[in-house]
Parts: sequence; structure tokens; C-alpha cells
Amino acid sequence: MTSDSANPIHSMTGVGAASGSTERGTARVEIRSVNGRSLAVKARFGAAGAGLEAAVEKLIRTRLHRGSITVIMEIDEGQTDGAPSIDIEAARRVLPELRALATELGASGEIPLAEILSVPGVLRRGEEPRSRLSVELSAEVNTLFTAAIDDLIEHRRIEGASLIRAISEQFEVLERLIADARERAPQIIEKHRARLLQRVNEFLESRAKTLADADVIREVALFADRVDVTEELERLDHHMVSVRELLRVGGVFGRRLEFLLQEILRETNTLGSKSPDVATAQVVVEMKLAIEKVKEQAANLE
Repeated sequence: MTSDSANPIHSMTGVGAASGSTERGTARVEIRSVNGRSLAVKARFGAAGAGLEAAVEKLIRTRLHRGSITVIMEIDEGQTDGAPSIDIEAARRVLPELRALATELGASGEIPLAEILSVPGVLRRGEEPRSRLSVELSAEVNTLFTAAIDDLIEHRRIEGASLIRAISEQFEVLERLIADARERAPQIIEKHRARLLQRVNEFLESRAKTLADADVIREVALFADRVDVTEELERLDHHMVSVRELLRVGGVFGRRLEFLLQEILRETNTLGSKSPDVATAQVVVEMKLAIEKVKEQAANLE
């Protein structure tokens, strides 16, 4: 069983990163993803990115469907530079206040220009950063996070392809085992009939009696009904067809595959409980091992 899916199949495990300029400085974004029952987003932005969490989560939810996501952003404010500039309006507001203060204190003379420029806000040394980024994603920040998400999705796609190869191998094993169980089923009944006749006839021969054919037929029929696994095999075939369809279509099907695995395991358990045959019991054990391996892989699919 191979995957020729029309849509990419993604793992929930991966990491994506991107860096670039923002209005606050050079920023680096890293997005980590591990498996989860649904989509959960945690942000670690620090003071510089406080307020961006909701906008970033909204962006992520447009691209991802499942997984536990951790988003980290670091900003190097030292990268912000520019020529010093004077805020003329601030200087005009400050000068009268300084003159009034000098008069009140009895000081004389003009206020030195250096004193005016030393007042916070009058002389800007380079581009003054804001206390934090805007709560709305600017074009630069949006581009940065989009690039990190793209990188994450590509890593999840590569990991997903690897998972599907492993899952397909195990389902091929499972299909062979189901075929073995189907081939073995009628042999179990025939073996029981032969064993029944042998034991009964040995018992009756010692008493000079014979067993009517009708009695043998009735006993074999009762046994066949108890060990009949036709329905279980048919349901297993149906579930395997559903799995093939999931792999063919692709996309997001992790939860659906987990449900099908539960049903396949249920039918496998019933198959084992109804069959008294040692060889079939061994087949069932191998089927369970294959199912468990697939469950481990499927837990990481989106």
C-alpha cells in the first residue's frame, strides 16, 4: 500500500524560523510544533512583542490544523539606528517652562542650548523605538511570521512523507496477515471435523457402535458457527479500503486514521477470541504488533 495522495500529508512535528527587519529592530521568529489533539498556540514574545499574540495566533490558524505550537520572537533593538534629530515642537514647549523656573529660582541669563537639548524628548538619538510593536501585524512583521510558518509547514511535509512511508509498510504487512487469516479460516472447521470423527469413532468402536452422519453434521455446524470470522474479515477489509482512500486523498486525516485503527484493533481482537487455532492466534499477535506500530506513527499526523 503506497500513498499517491492528491494533497500533502503533514506531520505535527517540525520547526520553522525566519528573521528580518521590523519597526522595532531586527527580529528572529522560531515556531516549534509537536503533536496534540487539537491546535494550541503559545507565544513567547517578551515585552517587545506584547500584544501581538492574538494576531499571530489568528495567522497560524489560517495555515495549520493540529499540533501544539510554540512561537518565539526575539528582537535586537541595537540594530535600530539613524541620525540624531531635534523635536522643535518639544523644544518650544520646554523653553518657556525653563525660563519660568529660572525666574522663580532667581536665576539670571539665557537658558543654554545644551540645557534645552538635555531635556528628554527634545533631542532624539536615532529613531526612537516605540515601547512595543503594534498589536496589528505590520507588513514587515506579517512577512516575517509568514516565512517562519512556510518553513515549518515544509518541515512538517517532509516528516509527514516519512511517516506515511512507515505507515504504508505496516499496512502492507497487515493486509498479508488478514489474507493469511482468511485462508486459514475454512481449514479450522475441516480440521475440527476430522478430529471430532476420529475421537468419537474411537470411542464408539470400543462399544461396537457407530455415529450417525446427521450427528456429525450437527456438531460440526455448531462449531463452525462459533468460530465463523467471516463478518470480522469483511469489516477488516472495509476498514482497509477506508485507509487506502485516506492515503489517496491526503490532507488532514490524523484523527480519522486513529479512529479506523481503533476499529481495526477491535475486529482483530474478536478474530483472535473466536479462533481456537494456534496458527491463527499467532497471526492475530502479528496483526496487533503492526497496528501498534501504525498507531505510534499516526499519533504524529496532522
